[in-house]
Amino acid sequence: MTAGTSLDDLSAAPRSAGLTRSALRWYVACGLVGALVGGGIAYAVTPLLPTTYTTSSQIVVRSPGDVALFGSAGGGNANLNSQTAAQILRSPEVNSATSELLGGRLTPGEVAAQVAIDPVSNSTVINIEAQASSPALAQQLANAIPQAYATVEAQAYRQRADEATKVLTTLRDTQQDRLDDVQKQLADKVAFVTSLSGDISNPTERANWIQSTLETDVDYQRLQNEAVAITQSINDTNDTIQQSTANFAILESGVDRVISAERPESAAKSPNLQNLAAGVVAGLLIGLAVAYAAIERRRVIDPAAAAMTLGAPLLGTISKDRRLRKLPGLADLSEDTRLGNELKVLSSSLVLSARRRGLGSIVVTSAHRREGKSVLTRNLAAAAEYIGQPVALVDTGFGHPTTTEVFDLQDSPGLAEVLEGGPLSQVLHYISFGEGRVPVVPVGLNGFATEPGRRLNEHRRDNWARLFNGFDSLTALVDAPAVNDHPLALQLAAAGGLVVLASPRTTLADLEVIRNRADVSDVPVLGFIVNEYRNGRRRKAGKPSTKAPSSLNIVIEAPDPANVR
Repeated sequence: MTAGTSLDDLSAAPRSAGLTRSALRWYVACGLVGALVGGGIAYAVTPLLPTTYTTSSQIVVRSPGDVALFGSAGGGNANLNSQTAAQILRSPEVNSATSELLGGRLTPGEVAAQVAIDPVSNSTVINIEAQASSPALAQQLANAIPQAYATVEAQAYRQRADEATKVLTTLRDTQQDRLDDVQKQLADKVAFVTSLSGDISNPTERANWIQSTLETDVDYQRLQNEAVAITQSINDTNDTIQQSTANFAILESGVDRVISAERPESAAKSPNLQNLAAGVVAGLLIGLAVAYAAIERRRVIDPAAAAMTLGAPLLGTISKDRRLRKLPGLADLSEDTRLGNELKVLSSSLVLSARRRGLGSIVVTSAHRREGKSVLTRNLAAAAEYIGQPVALVDTGFGHPTTTEVFDLQDSPGLAEVLEGGPLSQVLHYISFGEGRVPVVPVGLNGFATEPGRRLNEHRRDNWARLFNGFDSLTALVDAPAVNDHPLALQLAAAGGLVVLASPRTTLADLEVIRNRADVSDVPVLGFIVNEYRNGRRRKAGKPSTKAPSSLNIVIEAPDPANVR
Protein backbone atom coordinates (compact mmCIF):
# COMPACT_ATOMS: atom_id res chain seq x y z
CA MET A 1 0.00 0.00 0.00
CA THR A 2 1.46 3.35 -1.03
CA ALA A 3 0.46 6.65 0.43
CA GLY A 4 -0.18 9.77 -1.62
CA THR A 5 2.39 12.50 -1.31
CA SER A 6 3.46 15.89 -2.49
CA LEU A 7 7.10 16.50 -3.34
CA ASP A 8 6.99 20.19 -2.40
CA ASP A 9 9.85 20.32 0.09
CA LEU A 10 8.78 23.18 2.32
CA SER A 11 11.38 25.23 4.11
CA ALA A 12 11.51 25.36 7.88
CA ALA A 13 10.05 28.86 8.10
CA PRO A 14 6.35 28.14 7.38
CA ARG A 15 6.21 25.23 9.81
CA SER A 16 6.30 27.15 13.06
CA ALA A 17 6.13 30.71 14.31
CA GLY A 18 9.31 30.19 16.33
CA LEU A 19 11.31 29.11 13.30
CA THR A 20 9.86 32.00 11.30
CA ARG A 21 10.95 34.52 13.91
CA SER A 22 14.37 32.89 14.15
CA ALA A 23 14.82 33.01 10.36
CA LEU A 24 13.72 36.62 10.26
CA ARG A 25 16.22 37.54 12.97
CA TRP A 26 19.00 35.76 11.08
CA TYR A 27 18.20 37.57 7.84
CA VAL A 28 17.90 40.99 9.48
CA ALA A 29 21.02 40.60 11.61
CA CYS A 30 23.23 39.13 8.89
CA GLY A 31 21.95 41.54 6.26
CA LEU A 32 22.52 44.56 8.51
CA VAL A 33 25.99 43.45 9.57
CA GLY A 34 26.93 42.62 5.98
CA ALA A 35 25.69 45.98 4.70
CA LEU A 36 27.61 47.87 7.42
CA VAL A 37 30.80 45.90 6.83
CA GLY A 38 30.55 46.20 3.03
CA GLY A 39 29.84 49.94 3.22
CA GLY A 40 32.71 50.46 5.63
CA ILE A 41 35.13 48.58 3.41
CA ALA A 42 33.99 50.54 0.34
CA TYR A 43 34.37 53.84 2.16
CA ALA A 44 37.84 52.90 3.38
CA VAL A 45 39.01 51.59 0.02
CA THR A 46 37.89 54.63 -2.04
CA PRO A 47 40.89 56.84 -1.06
CA LEU A 48 43.21 53.99 -1.98
CA LEU A 49 41.95 53.76 -5.56
CA PRO A 50 44.38 55.04 -8.22
CA THR A 51 43.95 58.73 -9.09
CA THR A 52 43.11 59.49 -12.71
CA TYR A 53 42.57 62.77 -14.56
CA THR A 54 40.22 63.06 -17.49
CA THR A 55 40.01 65.67 -20.25
CA SER A 56 38.72 65.76 -23.82
CA SER A 57 39.41 67.30 -27.20
CA GLN A 58 37.41 67.44 -30.42
CA ILE A 59 38.17 67.25 -34.10
CA VAL A 60 36.01 68.14 -37.09
CA VAL A 61 36.94 65.77 -39.89
CA ARG A 62 36.80 66.77 -43.53
CA SER A 63 34.75 64.65 -45.86
CA PRO A 64 36.78 63.11 -48.68
CA GLY A 65 33.96 64.13 -51.05
CA ASP A 66 34.32 67.84 -50.26
CA VAL A 67 36.99 68.22 -52.98
CA ALA A 68 37.02 65.68 -55.78
CA LEU A 69 40.07 64.67 -57.72
CA PHE A 70 39.23 66.78 -60.75
CA GLY A 71 37.97 69.80 -58.81
CA SER A 72 34.23 69.04 -58.56
CA ALA A 73 32.38 69.43 -55.26
CA GLY A 74 30.67 66.58 -53.42
CA GLY A 75 28.52 66.34 -50.30
CA GLY A 76 29.33 62.92 -48.80
CA ASN A 77 27.68 61.18 -45.81
CA ALA A 78 28.66 63.00 -42.60
CA ASN A 79 27.77 60.09 -40.30
CA LEU A 80 29.65 57.58 -42.45
CA ASN A 81 32.66 59.88 -42.65
CA SER A 82 32.81 60.36 -38.87
CA GLN A 83 32.43 56.64 -38.27
CA THR A 84 35.26 55.94 -40.70
CA ALA A 85 37.45 58.56 -39.05
CA ALA A 86 36.62 57.08 -35.61
CA GLN A 87 37.83 53.68 -36.77
CA ILE A 88 41.07 55.25 -37.96
CA LEU A 89 41.43 57.08 -34.62
CA ARG A 90 41.18 53.70 -32.84
CA SER A 91 43.66 52.03 -35.19
CA PRO A 92 47.07 50.72 -34.09
CA GLU A 93 48.74 53.20 -36.46
CA VAL A 94 47.26 56.19 -34.61
CA ASN A 95 48.11 54.61 -31.23
CA SER A 96 51.71 54.08 -32.31
CA ALA A 97 51.99 57.63 -33.66
CA THR A 98 50.52 58.99 -30.41
CA SER A 99 53.03 57.00 -28.37
CA GLU A 100 55.86 58.50 -30.43
CA LEU A 101 54.49 62.03 -29.98
CA LEU A 102 54.43 61.48 -26.20
CA GLY A 103 58.03 60.36 -26.22
CA GLY A 104 57.23 56.79 -25.27
CA ARG A 105 55.68 57.68 -21.91
CA LEU A 106 52.71 55.54 -22.90
CA THR A 107 52.82 52.38 -24.96
CA PRO A 108 50.39 51.95 -27.88
CA GLY A 109 48.40 49.52 -25.76
CA GLU A 110 48.16 52.03 -22.90
CA VAL A 111 47.09 54.73 -25.35
CA ALA A 112 44.28 52.49 -26.61
CA ALA A 113 43.18 51.69 -23.04
CA GLN A 114 43.19 55.31 -21.84
CA VAL A 115 41.48 56.95 -24.82
CA ALA A 116 37.79 56.81 -25.72
CA ILE A 117 36.65 57.84 -29.23
CA ASP A 118 33.03 58.96 -29.49
CA PRO A 119 31.75 60.20 -32.88
CA VAL A 120 28.75 62.54 -32.69
CA SER A 121 25.77 61.12 -34.58
CA ASN A 122 25.00 62.75 -37.97
CA SER A 123 27.99 65.03 -37.64
CA THR A 124 31.64 65.18 -38.58
CA VAL A 125 32.57 66.05 -34.97
CA ILE A 126 34.41 63.40 -32.95
CA ASN A 127 34.96 63.62 -29.18
CA ILE A 128 38.24 62.31 -27.80
CA GLU A 129 38.36 61.57 -24.05
CA ALA A 130 41.73 60.81 -22.48
CA GLN A 131 42.64 59.59 -18.99
CA ALA A 132 46.06 59.69 -17.36
CA SER A 133 47.71 59.68 -13.97
CA SER A 134 48.57 63.38 -14.14
CA PRO A 135 46.77 66.47 -15.49
CA ALA A 136 49.59 67.33 -17.90
CA LEU A 137 49.78 63.85 -19.36
CA ALA A 138 46.00 63.71 -19.78
CA GLN A 139 46.02 67.02 -21.68
CA GLN A 140 48.98 66.00 -23.85
CA LEU A 141 47.37 62.66 -24.62
CA ALA A 142 44.07 64.26 -25.66
CA ASN A 143 45.88 66.73 -27.93
CA ALA A 144 48.27 64.15 -29.37
CA ILE A 145 45.48 61.97 -30.75
CA PRO A 146 44.28 64.53 -33.38
CA GLN A 147 47.89 65.28 -34.32
CA ALA A 148 48.63 61.58 -34.75
CA TYR A 149 45.43 61.18 -36.78
CA ALA A 150 46.45 64.05 -39.06
CA THR A 151 49.88 62.51 -39.51
CA VAL A 152 48.49 59.11 -40.39
CA GLU A 153 45.92 60.62 -42.77
CA ALA A 154 48.56 62.84 -44.38
CA GLN A 155 50.75 59.84 -45.03
CA ALA A 156 47.81 58.01 -46.59
CA TYR A 157 46.84 60.97 -48.81
CA ARG A 158 50.47 61.58 -49.75
CA GLN A 159 50.82 57.97 -50.80
CA ARG A 160 47.64 58.15 -52.86
CA ALA A 161 48.73 61.44 -54.43
CA ASP A 162 52.14 60.01 -55.33
CA GLU A 163 50.51 56.99 -56.90
CA ALA A 164 48.12 59.22 -58.91
CA THR A 165 50.96 61.49 -60.08
CA LYS A 166 53.00 58.48 -61.14
CA VAL A 167 50.15 57.04 -63.18
CA LEU A 168 49.27 60.39 -64.77
CA THR A 169 52.92 61.13 -65.63
CA THR A 170 53.22 57.76 -67.33
CA LEU A 171 50.05 58.51 -69.29
CA ARG A 172 51.37 61.96 -70.35
CA ASP A 173 54.67 60.48 -71.51
CA THR A 174 52.82 57.94 -73.63
CA GLN A 175 50.68 60.68 -75.13
CA GLN A 176 53.75 62.80 -75.87
CA ASP A 177 55.43 59.92 -77.64
CA ARG A 178 52.40 59.43 -79.82
CA LEU A 179 52.26 63.17 -80.59
CA ASP A 180 55.89 63.17 -81.65
CA ASP A 181 55.22 60.27 -84.00
CA VAL A 182 52.19 61.95 -85.56
CA GLN A 183 54.08 65.21 -86.02
CA LYS A 184 56.91 63.34 -87.78
CA GLN A 185 54.42 61.75 -90.16
CA LEU A 186 52.93 65.16 -90.91
CA ALA A 187 56.38 66.55 -91.65
CA ASP A 188 57.09 63.65 -93.96
CA LYS A 189 53.82 64.34 -95.85
CA VAL A 190 54.71 68.01 -96.30
CA ALA A 191 58.20 67.18 -97.54
CA PHE A 192 56.84 64.68 -100.08
CA VAL A 193 54.29 67.07 -101.52
CA THR A 194 56.89 69.84 -101.65
CA SER A 195 59.21 67.64 -103.70
CA LEU A 196 56.47 67.18 -106.28
CA SER A 197 56.10 70.94 -106.80
CA GLY A 198 59.57 71.46 -108.31
CA ASP A 199 58.22 72.26 -111.85
CA ILE A 200 56.28 75.28 -110.59
CA SER A 201 58.54 78.31 -110.73
CA ASN A 202 56.19 80.86 -109.20
CA PRO A 203 56.54 80.64 -105.40
CA THR A 204 52.97 81.75 -104.74
CA GLU A 205 51.50 79.28 -107.11
CA ARG A 206 53.72 76.53 -105.70
CA ALA A 207 52.62 77.27 -102.10
CA ASN A 208 48.95 77.28 -103.12
CA TRP A 209 49.41 74.01 -104.94
CA ILE A 210 51.09 72.40 -101.92
CA GLN A 211 48.32 73.62 -99.56
CA SER A 212 45.53 72.43 -101.81
CA THR A 213 47.20 69.08 -102.27
CA LEU A 214 47.57 68.54 -98.51
CA GLU A 215 44.01 69.65 -97.84
CA THR A 216 42.73 67.06 -100.26
CA ASP A 217 44.97 64.32 -98.75
CA VAL A 218 42.75 62.25 -96.40
CA ASP A 219 45.66 60.68 -94.54
CA TYR A 220 47.22 64.09 -93.92
CA GLN A 221 43.96 65.44 -92.50
CA ARG A 222 43.59 62.38 -90.23
CA LEU A 223 47.09 62.86 -88.85
CA GLN A 224 46.49 66.55 -88.32
CA ASN A 225 43.26 65.88 -86.38
CA GLU A 226 44.99 63.23 -84.30
CA ALA A 227 47.79 65.63 -83.42
CA VAL A 228 45.25 68.19 -82.20
CA ALA A 229 43.46 65.60 -80.04
CA ILE A 230 46.68 64.29 -78.50
CA THR A 231 47.78 67.81 -77.70
CA GLN A 232 44.48 68.46 -75.91
CA SER A 233 44.85 65.18 -73.93
CA ILE A 234 48.34 66.15 -72.86
CA ASN A 235 47.04 69.51 -71.66
CA ASP A 236 44.24 67.77 -69.70
CA THR A 237 46.72 65.36 -68.12
CA ASN A 238 48.93 68.22 -67.03
CA ASP A 239 45.89 69.92 -65.49
CA THR A 240 45.02 66.70 -63.64
CA ILE A 241 48.52 66.40 -62.19
CA GLN A 242 48.33 69.97 -60.95
CA GLN A 243 44.83 69.39 -59.47
CA SER A 244 46.01 66.21 -57.70
CA THR A 245 48.80 68.15 -56.04
CA ALA A 246 46.34 70.85 -54.98
CA ASN A 247 43.88 68.28 -53.62
CA PHE A 248 46.61 66.62 -51.54
CA ALA A 249 47.55 69.99 -50.06
CA ILE A 250 43.90 70.55 -49.09
CA LEU A 251 42.99 67.06 -47.89
CA GLU A 252 46.25 65.75 -46.46
CA SER A 253 45.29 66.45 -42.83
CA GLY A 254 41.72 65.17 -43.15
CA VAL A 255 40.77 67.62 -40.41
CA ASP A 256 38.91 70.89 -40.72
CA ARG A 257 39.36 71.98 -37.11
CA VAL A 258 40.84 70.79 -33.84
CA ILE A 259 39.50 71.91 -30.45
CA SER A 260 42.33 71.41 -28.00
CA ALA A 261 41.90 69.85 -24.58
CA GLU A 262 42.15 71.84 -21.38
CA ARG A 263 44.22 70.76 -18.42
CA PRO A 264 41.97 68.97 -15.87
CA GLU A 265 41.86 70.58 -12.44
CA SER A 266 40.48 67.69 -10.35
CA ALA A 267 40.97 63.95 -10.28
CA ALA A 268 38.32 61.78 -11.88
CA LYS A 269 37.55 59.19 -9.21
CA SER A 270 34.45 57.13 -8.82
CA PRO A 271 32.03 59.01 -6.56
CA ASN A 272 32.21 57.97 -2.95
CA LEU A 273 28.43 57.56 -2.92
CA GLN A 274 28.60 55.09 -5.79
CA ASN A 275 31.33 53.05 -4.10
CA LEU A 276 29.46 53.15 -0.84
CA ALA A 277 26.24 51.95 -2.46
CA ALA A 278 28.06 49.12 -4.22
CA GLY A 279 29.72 48.06 -0.96
CA VAL A 280 26.44 48.14 0.94
CA VAL A 281 24.65 46.07 -1.70
CA ALA A 282 27.48 43.52 -1.91
CA GLY A 283 27.67 43.24 1.87
CA LEU A 284 23.89 42.87 2.11
CA LEU A 285 23.87 40.04 -0.42
CA ILE A 286 26.73 38.25 1.33
CA GLY A 287 24.99 38.68 4.69
CA LEU A 288 21.73 37.25 3.31
CA ALA A 289 23.65 34.32 1.82
CA VAL A 290 25.26 33.64 5.21
CA ALA A 291 21.85 33.83 6.88
CA TYR A 292 20.37 31.44 4.33
CA ALA A 293 23.20 28.96 4.89
CA ALA A 294 22.77 29.19 8.66
CA ILE A 295 18.99 28.70 8.41
CA GLU A 296 19.42 25.75 6.07
CA ARG A 297 21.69 24.10 8.61
CA ARG A 298 18.88 24.41 11.13
CA ARG A 299 16.22 23.17 8.72
CA VAL A 300 14.19 20.21 9.97
CA ILE A 301 12.00 18.19 7.66
CA ASP A 302 8.28 18.31 8.35
CA PRO A 303 7.45 14.97 10.08
CA ALA A 304 3.88 14.83 8.76
CA ALA A 305 4.95 15.39 5.17
CA ALA A 306 7.82 12.93 5.57
CA ALA A 307 5.52 10.23 7.00
CA MET A 308 3.10 10.69 4.11
CA THR A 309 5.89 10.57 1.55
CA LEU A 310 7.71 7.59 3.01
CA GLY A 311 4.53 5.68 3.88
CA ALA A 312 5.98 4.90 7.30
CA PRO A 313 5.55 6.38 10.78
CA LEU A 314 7.83 8.77 12.64
CA LEU A 315 9.55 6.70 15.32
CA GLY A 316 11.33 9.48 17.18
CA THR A 317 13.71 12.40 17.12
CA ILE A 318 17.37 12.52 18.03
CA SER A 319 18.03 15.87 19.67
CA LYS A 320 21.31 17.75 19.74
CA ASP A 321 23.83 16.39 22.23
CA ARG A 322 27.53 17.26 22.36
CA ARG A 323 28.43 13.75 23.50
CA LEU A 324 27.28 12.34 20.16
CA ARG A 325 29.90 14.46 18.39
CA LYS A 326 32.79 12.93 20.36
CA LEU A 327 33.86 9.45 19.33
CA PRO A 328 32.72 6.79 19.93
CA GLY A 329 29.55 8.90 20.02
CA LEU A 330 27.75 6.89 22.73
CA ALA A 331 25.25 8.50 25.06
CA ASP A 332 25.40 7.75 28.78
CA LEU A 333 22.29 5.60 29.18
CA SER A 334 22.58 5.40 32.93
CA GLU A 335 21.49 9.03 33.24
CA ASP A 336 17.86 10.09 33.09
CA THR A 337 18.16 12.33 30.02
CA ARG A 338 15.90 13.05 27.09
CA LEU A 339 18.39 11.59 24.61
CA GLY A 340 18.98 8.41 26.65
CA ASN A 341 15.28 7.78 27.18
CA GLU A 342 14.56 8.40 23.48
CA LEU A 343 17.21 5.86 22.45
CA LYS A 344 15.84 3.24 24.87
CA VAL A 345 12.29 3.63 23.58
CA LEU A 346 13.42 3.58 19.95
CA SER A 347 15.52 0.43 20.34
CA SER A 348 12.80 -1.34 22.28
CA SER A 349 10.09 -0.60 19.72
CA LEU A 350 12.29 -1.54 16.80
CA VAL A 351 13.48 -4.88 18.21
CA LEU A 352 9.99 -5.88 19.39
CA SER A 353 8.50 -4.97 15.99
CA ALA A 354 11.19 -6.98 14.17
CA ARG A 355 10.56 -10.04 16.36
CA ARG A 356 6.78 -9.88 15.90
CA ARG A 357 7.26 -9.72 12.12
CA GLY A 358 9.94 -12.39 12.04
CA LEU A 359 12.58 -9.98 10.71
CA GLY A 360 16.16 -10.95 11.42
CA SER A 361 17.77 -7.58 10.73
CA ILE A 362 17.07 -3.89 11.15
CA VAL A 363 19.01 -1.96 8.51
CA VAL A 364 19.59 1.70 9.40
CA THR A 365 20.02 3.82 6.26
CA SER A 366 19.40 7.32 4.92
CA ALA A 367 19.23 9.23 1.64
CA HIS A 368 22.76 10.68 1.75
CA ARG A 369 26.11 10.12 3.36
CA ARG A 370 27.10 11.77 6.64
CA GLU A 371 23.62 12.05 8.07
CA GLY A 372 24.48 10.33 11.36
CA LYS A 373 23.64 6.67 10.60
CA SER A 374 26.72 5.18 12.27
CA VAL A 375 26.29 7.15 15.50
CA LEU A 376 22.57 6.36 15.64
CA THR A 377 23.12 2.63 15.00
CA ARG A 378 25.78 2.37 17.72
CA ASN A 379 23.52 4.10 20.23
CA LEU A 380 20.49 1.98 19.30
CA ALA A 381 22.54 -1.18 19.83
CA ALA A 382 23.84 0.11 23.16
CA ALA A 383 20.33 1.10 24.26
CA ALA A 384 18.88 -2.29 23.22
CA GLU A 385 21.56 -4.09 25.23
CA TYR A 386 20.93 -1.76 28.19
CA ILE A 387 17.22 -2.66 28.32
CA GLY A 388 17.86 -6.38 27.77
CA GLN A 389 17.09 -6.78 24.08
CA PRO A 390 19.67 -9.09 22.40
CA VAL A 391 21.09 -7.43 19.28
CA ALA A 392 24.29 -7.54 17.26
CA LEU A 393 25.78 -4.33 15.89
CA VAL A 394 26.88 -5.05 12.28
CA ASP A 395 29.27 -2.64 10.51
CA THR A 396 29.36 -2.51 6.69
CA GLY A 397 32.31 -0.15 6.58
CA PHE A 398 30.72 2.96 5.09
CA GLY A 399 30.93 5.33 8.05
CA HIS A 400 33.47 8.15 8.49
CA PRO A 401 34.96 6.80 10.66
CA THR A 402 33.46 3.33 10.60
CA THR A 403 32.36 1.47 13.71
CA THR A 404 35.23 -0.94 13.07
CA GLU A 405 37.70 1.97 13.23
CA VAL A 406 36.07 3.52 16.27
CA PHE A 407 36.51 0.31 18.29
CA ASP A 408 39.90 -0.52 16.71
CA LEU A 409 38.74 -3.81 15.13
CA GLN A 410 40.39 -3.38 11.72
CA ASP A 411 42.42 -6.59 12.12
CA SER A 412 39.53 -8.71 13.40
CA PRO A 413 37.31 -11.14 11.47
CA GLY A 414 33.78 -10.00 10.87
CA LEU A 415 31.09 -9.55 8.24
CA ALA A 416 33.30 -10.60 5.32
CA GLU A 417 33.92 -14.00 6.91
CA VAL A 418 30.28 -14.44 7.92
CA LEU A 419 29.05 -13.80 4.39
CA GLU A 420 31.47 -16.42 3.10
CA GLY A 421 29.94 -19.03 5.48
CA GLY A 422 32.00 -18.53 8.65
CA PRO A 423 30.36 -19.12 12.06
CA LEU A 424 28.88 -16.08 13.79
CA SER A 425 30.48 -17.04 17.10
CA GLN A 426 33.97 -16.34 15.72
CA VAL A 427 33.26 -12.78 14.61
CA LEU A 428 31.31 -11.37 17.57
CA HIS A 429 33.42 -8.89 19.53
CA TYR A 430 31.89 -7.68 22.79
CA ILE A 431 32.17 -4.01 23.60
CA SER A 432 31.65 -3.42 27.31
CA PHE A 433 30.85 0.08 28.51
CA GLY A 434 29.46 0.85 31.94
CA GLU A 435 27.15 -2.02 32.74
CA GLY A 436 26.37 -2.77 29.07
CA ARG A 437 27.94 -5.33 26.77
CA VAL A 438 27.19 -5.04 23.04
CA PRO A 439 28.14 -7.71 20.45
CA VAL A 440 29.80 -6.06 17.42
CA VAL A 441 30.41 -7.62 13.99
CA PRO A 442 33.18 -5.54 12.35
CA VAL A 443 33.80 -5.25 8.62
CA GLY A 444 36.16 -8.21 8.51
CA LEU A 445 39.46 -9.11 6.94
CA ASN A 446 38.90 -10.62 3.52
CA GLY A 447 38.30 -7.66 1.32
CA PHE A 448 34.79 -6.68 2.34
CA ALA A 449 35.88 -3.07 2.70
CA THR A 450 36.57 -3.02 -1.06
CA GLU A 451 33.84 -2.58 -3.61
CA PRO A 452 33.96 -6.19 -4.97
CA GLY A 453 33.62 -7.47 -1.42
CA ARG A 454 30.38 -5.55 -0.90
CA ARG A 455 28.66 -7.26 -3.80
CA LEU A 456 26.30 -9.87 -2.40
CA ASN A 457 25.91 -12.84 -4.68
CA GLU A 458 23.33 -15.56 -4.03
CA HIS A 459 25.69 -17.53 -1.80
CA ARG A 460 26.41 -14.52 0.41
CA ARG A 461 22.74 -13.56 0.63
CA ASP A 462 21.82 -17.11 1.72
CA ASN A 463 24.50 -17.06 4.44
CA TRP A 464 23.24 -13.70 5.70
CA ALA A 465 19.60 -14.82 5.77
CA ARG A 466 20.54 -18.03 7.59
CA LEU A 467 22.46 -16.23 10.35
CA PHE A 468 19.80 -13.57 11.07
CA ASN A 469 16.52 -15.21 10.17
CA GLY A 470 14.26 -13.60 12.77
CA PHE A 471 13.84 -16.77 14.84
CA ASP A 472 17.17 -16.76 16.69
CA SER A 473 17.78 -14.68 19.77
CA LEU A 474 20.03 -12.09 18.08
CA THR A 475 18.62 -9.32 15.88
CA ALA A 476 21.12 -7.57 13.61
CA LEU A 477 21.29 -3.78 13.82
CA VAL A 478 23.10 -2.91 10.57
CA ASP A 479 25.01 0.32 9.99
CA ALA A 480 24.32 0.37 6.24
CA PRO A 481 25.26 2.80 3.45
CA ALA A 482 22.83 5.37 2.09
CA VAL A 483 20.12 3.58 0.16
CA ASN A 484 20.39 6.08 -2.69
CA ASP A 485 24.18 5.57 -2.94
CA HIS A 486 24.69 1.80 -2.74
CA PRO A 487 22.52 -1.33 -3.16
CA LEU A 488 23.95 -3.04 -0.06
CA ALA A 489 21.31 -1.52 2.24
CA LEU A 490 18.43 -3.10 0.31
CA GLN A 491 20.31 -6.39 -0.11
CA LEU A 492 20.91 -6.78 3.64
CA ALA A 493 17.29 -5.76 4.34
CA ALA A 494 15.89 -8.51 2.11
CA ALA A 495 15.12 -10.64 5.20
CA GLY A 496 14.62 -7.65 7.47
CA GLY A 497 13.38 -4.07 7.37
CA LEU A 498 14.63 -0.54 6.77
CA VAL A 499 14.80 2.29 9.26
CA VAL A 500 15.41 5.64 7.53
CA LEU A 501 17.29 8.45 9.21
CA ALA A 502 16.17 11.92 8.03
CA SER A 503 18.54 14.80 8.68
CA PRO A 504 18.43 18.51 7.75
CA ARG A 505 19.89 17.48 4.38
CA THR A 506 16.99 15.16 3.57
CA THR A 507 14.24 16.34 1.22
CA LEU A 508 10.82 14.88 0.52
CA ALA A 509 12.04 13.90 -2.94
CA ASP A 510 14.78 11.80 -1.31
CA LEU A 511 12.21 10.03 0.84
CA GLU A 512 10.01 9.42 -2.20
CA VAL A 513 12.91 7.68 -3.96
CA ILE A 514 13.64 5.54 -0.89
CA ARG A 515 9.99 4.48 -0.62
CA ASN A 516 9.77 3.60 -4.31
CA ARG A 517 12.95 1.53 -4.20
CA ALA A 518 11.86 -0.24 -1.04
CA ASP A 519 8.46 -1.04 -2.61
CA VAL A 520 10.09 -2.42 -5.75
CA SER A 521 12.48 -4.53 -3.63
CA ASP A 522 9.59 -5.73 -1.42
CA VAL A 523 11.46 -4.49 1.65
CA PRO A 524 9.33 -3.09 4.50
CA VAL A 525 10.11 0.37 5.86
CA LEU A 526 9.61 0.15 9.62
CA GLY A 527 9.70 3.93 10.10
CA PHE A 528 11.96 6.93 10.13
CA ILE A 529 13.90 8.86 12.74
CA VAL A 530 14.60 12.58 12.56
CA ASN A 531 18.15 13.71 13.30
CA GLU A 532 18.06 17.39 14.30
CA TYR A 533 21.74 18.21 13.95
CA ARG A 534 24.37 17.98 11.21
CA ASN A 535 27.62 16.15 11.56
CA GLY A 536 30.69 18.19 12.39
CA ARG A 537 33.97 18.33 10.47
CA ARG A 538 34.97 14.98 9.07
CA ARG A 539 37.84 13.17 10.78
CA LYS A 540 40.42 11.43 8.70
CA ALA A 541 39.64 7.77 8.26
CA GLY A 542 42.06 5.47 9.99
CA LYS A 543 42.76 8.00 12.76
CA PRO A 544 39.63 7.91 14.90
CA SER A 545 39.56 9.37 18.37
CA THR A 546 38.16 6.68 20.61
CA LYS A 547 38.14 8.84 23.70
CA ALA A 548 34.77 8.24 25.34
CA PRO A 549 32.96 10.31 27.97
CA SER A 550 34.42 9.88 31.43
CA SER A 551 31.30 8.03 32.60
CA LEU A 552 31.81 5.31 29.95
CA ASN A 553 34.43 2.64 30.51
CA ILE A 554 34.74 0.86 27.16
CA VAL A 555 36.38 -2.55 27.09
CA ILE A 556 36.76 -4.74 23.96
CA GLU A 557 36.49 -8.47 24.52
CA ALA A 558 37.62 -11.11 22.02
CA PRO A 559 35.05 -13.48 20.45
CA ASP A 560 33.84 -16.22 22.74
CA PRO A 561 31.46 -18.88 21.43
CA ALA A 562 30.00 -19.26 24.88
CA ASN A 563 28.83 -15.68 24.85
CA VAL A 564 26.57 -16.15 21.86
CA ARG A 565 23.01 -16.15 22.98
